[in-house]
Amino acid sequence: MRRVLIVIIAMMLFTTVLVSCSSSINEEIAGTERQNTANLGNTDISDNSQVESVSVLANYPRIGLQDYRALYTDEGKTVSQKDYGKIHFSECRFAAFPDTSEVGIYNVMYPDITAEASLATIEAWLASEHIENIDLKTELRDVSNQYPSNESADYPYDYPAVFDYYPEFESGNGFFINTPFCHLQMGYYNIYSMSNGVITQYVNPGNKSGLDAMGFYSENIVEGGLVSDLKDKSYQLLNGEVKIGDAADTVKKYFEKGTPLTGPEGMTIDGPYVSVFSIGDIYGYNFNVRKVYKGVPFLYGNNGTQRGPSEYYVQFDIKNAYTIDGNVDAYAGFSQGFEFVPLTDSQTQIISLLTATDILDSFLAKEMKIDVSEVEYLYCTIVDKETNKETVYPCWVYTGYNHSDSRNIRCMVDSINGEVFYYTYPTES
Repeated sequence: MRRVLIVIIAMMLFTTVLVSCSSSINEEIAGTERQNTANLGNTDISDNSQVESVSVLANYPRIGLQDYRALYTDEGKTVSQKDYGKIHFSECRFAAFPDTSEVGIYNVMYPDITAEASLATIEAWLASEHIENIDLKTELRDVSNQYPSNESADYPYDYPAVFDYYPEFESGNGFFINTPFCHLQMGYYNIYSMSNGVITQYVNPGNKSGLDAMGFYSENIVEGGLVSDLKDKSYQLLNGEVKIGDAADTVKKYFEKGTPLTGPEGMTIDGPYVSVFSIGDIYGYNFNVRKVYKGVPFLYGNNGTQRGPSEYYVQFDIKNAYTIDGNVDAYAGFSQGFEFVPLTDSQTQIISLLTATDILDSFLAKEMKIDVSEVEYLYCTIVDKETNKETVYPCWVYTGYNHSDSRNIRCMVDSINGEVFYYTYPTES
């Protein structure tokens, strides 16, 4: 069981994909001198007062967002029929353009949480889940290494009890509970993962319920796909047949209500993808959850290996919510306890799909041959490897298969300044 908590903490600290980089990747993918010129800045994101703005360049023509929605479908047809040298769209899906009137570039900031605020959050969560049989003086532990552990004790009691040192903690981010009745892990100024114990009590009473949050019981997949395609399908859950669309609505409302924080104003939640799994004599749903900011969804995914430039990596929204009774019974993933710091004024004009595709085709090395399977307009989080600073860009996102190295590839063109980001990943991911 110690491994379970270690995995949870590892996910908390490294919510992005596992990254594998090569010094030759730039030569293989990028074919111009514009490669790796991302303006990620050089400021400490923990100090809001020193965040520098990003200039809005006039290098490319832009079009008003209000006008562009009516033109997008026709532009998709034009792109799919145009003969590009390195990218091909013959079997491409062009996702619907989001309903938004403005976009921007942002830094992401994660404020710390005090011991008092962490404890209050945990107590409020226990009350909201009607969990009354937890003795916090015994079960509330800390994994932050602020105080010594007891290696001779069994997990989780080898970690220091919070109330042995409370309230002297510098941070409450390491507080956790992991019992057969519930699990909770604080991280990034919020609840990072939780289980209300329902799954464990149904499958394996007496086991630690942190396994629920890690998807331990959801591996027997019977069906998966976009919620929009499967919303009217229903499966037998613990409390009867529940439509996938209805469960998705419950997940959305749960996270938008806050756990307990809701994120910046204008931030909503979406559950675009679902995996249906069998568990005992019933089924359960595993939803991929992502953020949506003022109508624009974030790039989401699961843990995997990506290969990209040495300066940055692309961070997905990684969050999974599990239900076997129509409610949110467990989840693990990104925290809603963050702030957006704008690096530009709100932008009402963007680089169009047609212009972005021209930029990408010019950017790629001449040997590239990419079959694009999907194009979307999304917010993408780029992490500077030297500073660990997260910057969010509104991007045209191209997902496809790169015949030059037999790997999947995802390219992103910033729709404000035309900056190009990219990574490749194995076809088995």
